[in-house]
Amino acid sequence: MIFRIMDRISNGATFMIDGQPGAISFSDSLDFSLITMSTVGYGDITPAGEAVRAVAAVEIMLGILLILFGFAEIIRYARDPDAEGKSDT
Repeated sequence: MIFRIMDRISNGATFMIDGQPGAISFSDSLDFSLITMSTVGYGDITPAGEAVRAVAAVEIMLGILLILFGFAEIIRYARDPDAEGKSDT
């Protein structure tokens, strides 16, 4: 949603879609987010502005942290399934 909002409020094109500047649709922004967070980076949709690149960088960092915390919870549950919701102290 943030990418779509940024595209709407900016004066120029914030994304290059297949090498051409253009407006990004919701499905394109969702596709860009999923491809960016999975670190595949196909290159069919690329950010054209510095602000959009900064938001994409923050999205990558938050995505990696969410994945790490998710795996940590899975591993903690696998080690002790009876300790669900209990603190470590």
